[in-house]
Amino acid sequence: MDIVAIRQHMGTILMILFRLFLTGVAISIVNQIYVSKSPRLFFSLKKAYRRYFRLLGAWVIITLISSTAVTISAFAFGFLKSKISLISVEYLLTSLALAPFVFVLPSIVVENRKVYQSLNRSFSVFSRKRGAALLPAMLLSAAFLPIPYLSNAAYIVAITLATVGLAVLRNKYTYTRNEEAVHGQQA
Repeated sequence: MDIVAIRQHMGTILMILFRLFLTGVAISIVNQIYVSKSPRLFFSLKKAYRRYFRLLGAWVIITLISSTAVTISAFAFGFLKSKISLISVEYLLTSLALAPFVFVLPSIVVENRKVYQSLNRSFSVFSRKRGAALLPAMLLSAAFLPIPYLSNAAYIVAITLATVGLAVLRNKYTYTRNEEAVHGQQA
């Protein structure tokens, strides 16, 4: 490899790592807004920094799985003559592959879970609320489409929806448990 190619790859890697950090910050800020607090930037930066390696580990796992789905679809549906048809099939399969993982990053940042725990949490939420996971998964899959501006906007909206979705489900579950505890004490 020549030095120009190495520089390009290093720039791409640094951008991915920085984007992952900003994703952690965004998840923290969206969660703060949802729970009716005013968002605190330095708190969110510190939170994302402390959970960065967990975010990185989860991101690697999710990327490997989604890349595998795209590769399999490219081989399985390589007979499609139209490039648009192939991209559509890859998009659909990537969305389905990402759906169980939509709540992993918000679970790490908001609930302070480890990677394995957040994977389990995301799977359990997905098994109960498939519809809540499918829209953010489709938007995350759009981030892989070869449409530059759409991919960035889709990524931001998907992270926001996943964070709010997890917060809604978490608050609903907490409220239900607290309500059961109150009614259980009255009985």
